[in-house]
Amino acid sequence: MTASESYCILVLMTEGRIATNKVTVTKPISIDGQLYIEVQVPDGWDSVKKIMDKVIEVNSLDFSYTGWDSDRNIACFKHNNRTIGIIKSH
Repeated sequence: MTASESYCILVLMTEGRIATNKVTVTKPISIDGQLYIEVQVPDGWDSVKKIMDKVIEVNSLDFSYTGWDSDRNIACFKHNNRTIGIIKSH
């Protein structure tokens, strides 16, 4: 290709959006029959404070904050094990 030649390159663009209210978690793991997930908290306690009062849904299961490991910078969330339903009387 010389300086006077040019090529037209077709680039197909796809629109993307930044997810809001989403966080990356580990695959749920079972410890003593309870399900837990871990969330990276890179800024330590400052990151934990932002998510500790949140419920995180993974695969239609709700997880609530249980604590954090400051050595590994992870927050731990435990499956709530709550069943919500409607009770009908006949």
